[in-house]
Amino acid sequence: MASKPVVLLIPGGMTHNTCYNPLKAELHKAGYETVVAFLPSADPADPLDQSLTAANDARSVYEKSLKPILDAGKDVVIYAYSYGGTVFGNDGPSFVKSEREVRGERGGIVGIVYMSIATVPAGMGQLEFMGGTWPPFIAVDQPKKGLLTFDPIIPSLFNDAAPADAEGLAKTVVGHASRTFETGVLPPLWAERALDGKRVWLFANLDGTFPPDAARTFIAASGVEWEIVEREVGHCAFVTQPEVVAKVIVEAARKWA
Repeated sequence: MASKPVVLLIPGGMTHNTCYNPLKAELHKAGYETVVAFLPSADPADPLDQSLTAANDARSVYEKSLKPILDAGKDVVIYAYSYGGTVFGNDGPSFVKSEREVRGERGGIVGIVYMSIATVPAGMGQLEFMGGTWPPFIAVDQPKKGLLTFDPIIPSLFNDAAPADAEGLAKTVVGHASRTFETGVLPPLWAERALDGKRVWLFANLDGTFPPDAARTFIAASGVEWEIVEREVGHCAFVTQPEVVAKVIVEAARKWA
């Protein structure tokens, strides 16, 4: 029997990678090894650092998180939400397993489970894709110049959490370098045709950031096919309802393994 794939968890915007601790725990219960990526643009020491770009975020995820898994010849399922799924891609040889096999390489990405992403095409920035103006739930130059944060936080991110839990979760949100949303993304992973039949969109019916109508627009704009899995969860379900998200990931991984 084939070994289970590693689940690579890519955080979204304004999110510290410790946000995935509850989801990691659920996946470990199911017997899945996890790796959590880190985005340099999240809570940066210098928000105005010119190296904080969407492309460099993607390169960092590859170099520090994905590459070691691939070098070990392991299969990978990626779970990413929001900016994490929007930004991740590459401008070199494919990371997808079927493409790596053609090159005589072991392991690779066997499928993706994405949630609440903006399907930004290669070379475009997320801000441009969203019409060139920051959405109403974003506070610019907060908590300091060059950073973004959510405002209001709870309705946008944690509207499906119990009120007492939501207050605590709101304190975990970090500032994010605005420059990364203004710079062009690499050719996105989700757009690769080698992933046809191996894309799941966890459709969050309670999403307070990208509500269902926006999500449907993004799905249509992607130009690729997704398996849509609807759940009554919000934008950050990986922390408010981690057991729900873990089940979707595990069910997909079992099909792709």
